[in-house]
Amino acid sequence: MTKEVLVTVSGLRLDGTQEEEIELVTPGKYYNKNGKDYILYDEYLQDINTPTKCSIIISHEKVDIIKRGGNNVHMTFEKKKKNSSFYNTPFGNLLMGFYTKDLKVEKEEEKLNVHIKYNLDINYNHVSESDIIIKVESKKNYKELLE
Repeated sequence: MTKEVLVTVSGLRLDGTQEEEIELVTPGKYYNKNGKDYILYDEYLQDINTPTKCSIIISHEKVDIIKRGGNNVHMTFEKKKKNSSFYNTPFGNLLMGFYTKDLKVEKEEEKLNVHIKYNLDINYNHVSESDIIIKVESKKNYKELLE
């Protein structure tokens, strides 16, 4: 895969009665080092002018999503495991728990797809069932589709 990529991060959160969908499409950087795939990109949140620096690290049966900026968090997803992390916000810290129900990584020559299904709890209280879908494509392929 080329270094210059297009990153699409989609999310779905179900909290019993409500469903919330998000999607982010942004340019990013990709590289592979020591058997791990690294995706780096900037995320801009509403009402915040400085970017949140995001890193996704994919290794054997594990995905780490790290965000540094206005809000800081390090989320670790491993199939059939629960991991916890503090979500640091300007308003205080929240203890977040991630129980990964399913984790699939599909890698092709110019594409990378990740699908994570997990339960989210905050301060030990179940909040939602969630999905994250991450698609990474070489910008070269994306440009060819537009032509």
